[in-house]
Amino acid sequence: MDISGKTAIVTGAASGIGLGITTALAEAGANVVMADIQKDAVEAAAHRLSGTEKRALPVRIDVTQEQSASRSGQKTTPDG
Repeated sequence: MDISGKTAIVTGAASGIGLGITTALAEAGANVVMADIQKDAVEAAAHRLSGTEKRALPVRIDVTQEQSASRSGQKTTPDG
């Protein structure tokens, strides 16, 4: 399946399995929104990926809070 140019949102993207999924998607050509509750950690992870010319947008999100998820979704759109 070709995912080049598609956008994926990965939660828990600052480390572990989430970071692994983010990396694999980015290497396959997807744009990745990296969502994690740990703002500094997700920004650092995105910075490491950006050095490899992967497209990654770090977003602080608490998936247990609906309002946090709604705000984060707005940040990933052209109007956000």
